Amino acid sequence: MQINMKQVISVLLLQLSTAAYAKKSFSGNEFSIHGFHNPPIGLEYRHKQVSVYDANYSIAFKNSVTTKFLNAGATAWFPAVGK
Repeated sequence: MQINMKQVISVLLLQLSTAAYAKKSFSGNEFSIHGFHNPPIGLEYRHKQVSVYDANYSIAFKNSVTTKFLNAGATAWFPAVGK
């Protein structure tokens, strides 16, 4: 029996998702670094239910054309309702 990387990653993600749960309240402060392209590479700072972020998008098109731009914004977070 041969196990490939796709199966290993699928099992790990399944195990991680079963450990996830909704919080009843927000922490005071949280700092996040996004290192994947989707969401874009950037930084996010959250204080209670409001966060601000700055991100760098880099999109490669055909014919070796690459477009880069920055994105900044704010987000309001709402707690999960129910269980």
